[in-house]
Amino acid sequence: MTPRQREDLTLQRSGLKEALETDVIVPLMGATKAGKSSLINALLGGGQTMAVGNRMVSCTQDISAVALERVPSKFKESQAINALLRGRRIVLVDTPGFDDTTMPDSAVLIRIAKWLESSYRKGMTVGGVLYLHDITQGAWGGSAKRNLHLFSKICGEEAMNQVSFVTTKWTEVGNIRTATERAQELGQDHWGEMRKLGAKLHHLVENPSIDTPNLRPQVDGSRVESPWAIIHSLVMTMHLRDTILLIQDELVNKKRFILESGAGRALRTSLKELLKEAKRLRAEAMSEAGNDEAKISLQARQEEVVKIMEQLARLKPSLGDRVRRFFAIA
Repeated sequence: MTPRQREDLTLQRSGLKEALETDVIVPLMGATKAGKSSLINALLGGGQTMAVGNRMVSCTQDISAVALERVPSKFKESQAINALLRGRRIVLVDTPGFDDTTMPDSAVLIRIAKWLESSYRKGMTVGGVLYLHDITQGAWGGSAKRNLHLFSKICGEEAMNQVSFVTTKWTEVGNIRTATERAQELGQDHWGEMRKLGAKLHHLVENPSIDTPNLRPQVDGSRVESPWAIIHSLVMTMHLRDTILLIQDELVNKKRFILESGAGRALRTSLKELLKEAKRLRAEAMSEAGNDEAKISLQARQEEVVKIMEQLARLKPSLGDRVRRFFAIA
């Protein structure tokens, strides 16, 4: 690493130990393997910093943050962004997905919520939020719907104008026509309501040789070849408003517990629905528990029920949390 690179980049695994009130944070959210760590590495310009997964097991098990003193000069957007930041650091925040393979959704929400709460208490500004989606993924299923719903409850309607949806992994697309149709469906059907509230849509195609002509005339959103172009679009508008995410307002200003927040209530509702279905399947397995295969199925269903109940219990505030809120309100 050159002296200039050391000047431009400061890595903070905790992300908050050396936080500054002038810091501008950009959380990256989305499903596991959507490309969050890879995008941060691309923003850093080589010299891989964040662990990138090439297996089915998640790499980002906690919140990781990188603070840049300035955008590296090798990027064409550097001068414009650095001028807008006026000496403020930009902090890229890598978060685990709600479908993480190593921790339950309740643990993911708690970690994200507490990080955002702590950063807000330290005076750090949310410059914008990126929600990444792997364009190679097929049908929009229940997990994707739950993830998006939780994301919307974390951000809130008032902050949607500083949200950017980003489709990734266009270099891995087998059929461009199918991918552009999928991008059209995402932009209009699944993200449409949030876009009406001001959220932006970008298609990150880092290889300019990829032939994606349909992206321009037929698919909403903008094609960008540099991830810094996405950050630039956020930084250009962040000075027009003080962005605070809904969950930050709920936890700090309204002094609510995570379970009482919009995201906490949404996750609890989702978990209760999953618990109801798991109990139904367990009852079916019990009625058929006359052979070895049915017994194995019953054990699996029982474990699923226990795990969901543990997630619901994890969302409840601890005695320490209740005591702290009592004295904060009193």
